[in-house]
Amino acid sequence: DDDIARVKITGKEKVTPGNSIGYIFSISNKSNKKIAFYMKNITINGNEQKTSLDENLKMTLEPITDFSTQLKVLNIESLDELKNAKGTFCIEVNDNINEYKFEIE
Repeated sequence: DDDIARVKITGKEKVTPGNSIGYIFSISNKSNKKIAFYMKNITINGNEQKTSLDENLKMTLEPITDFSTQLKVLNIESLDELKNAKGTFCIEVNDNINEYKFEIE
């Protein structure tokens, strides 16, 4: 949470059909500029993982906007596997990238 954005992980879920498993999160763009949001260097239980929001699949948010979605973790097959997550949230504003480390047990 800072002057630009607030990111909040609110839980984990399995969505069917498709059986996507991931974390439920919300992001608020608190600035008056468009932002791009993505994640990198994600590990689950010490294993590197791909997600639905990486550097190639950035989410953009208009100024003063809130959005909630699932951060799908690829190659995870059950909610029990979804633990000990570490990584970096990246928020890009006008070609400046702010990085925020996170850890979820």
